[in-house]
Amino acid sequence: MSARELTCASMKSRVMVVKADLHQTHRGNLKMEEYLAKMKGISGQLTLIGVPIAIDDLILHTLNGLDVDYNPIIVKLIDQANLTWGEALSTLLAFESRLEQLNHFSTLSI
Repeated sequence: MSARELTCASMKSRVMVVKADLHQTHRGNLKMEEYLAKMKGISGQLTLIGVPIAIDDLILHTLNGLDVDYNPIIVKLIDQANLTWGEALSTLLAFESRLEQLNHFSTLSI
């Protein structure tokens, strides 16, 4: 195998690893801000290796990584035409804040 073929194979492998990260990343126990930064970071890695991802795809992968509590806002965001990353980010952060507020009030009521 030539050095060029080895470099191409290595680059293809790197692209596959980063794309797998994008598909497999879920919010889990992360704060929304941390999760969004992680997804944007993965997008940045793809751009750096020459395979930029469209914002629509980044938003879709980000929404797919959220749990069932976020379904109402996911449906709202998916229906929006020309949604920007900034709009998605601010909406998700506001929704997380509202969920935390409701959870706080429900624990006080018990």
